[in-house]
Amino acid sequence: MSAGEFMKVLGMMMLMVGMAFGVAYWIRFAIKKAKPDLKFWIKYKLLKMKHKQADVEMLMEDLDDDVSVDDLERGLLLSGRASPKKAKELLYIYQGMKQLQGGEIK
Repeated sequence: MSAGEFMKVLGMMMLMVGMAFGVAYWIRFAIKKAKPDLKFWIKYKLLKMKHKQADVEMLMEDLDDDVSVDDLERGLLLSGRASPKKAKELLYIYQGMKQLQGGEIK
């Protein structure tokens, strides 16, 4: 195998790997855009994991006070009670609790 053939094959392999990563990226992007809470849906609905009791008690207080989702998110992030990732998870749980109570999700 000459150097020219090797570079040609190497270039084709790099192109195929790059295209595969590009396709995987766009598939991930489309799924995230269509269903941003997919990770939590899998965790709590599909795998049936239980919520932490402390989180549920904290969210129940906010539910009793009829706090909106936006105000809850703002309060969680500004007070430092939760990191941004944890805040997203708590908002997902809160929305589920609000639906069980019969509230309207906006």
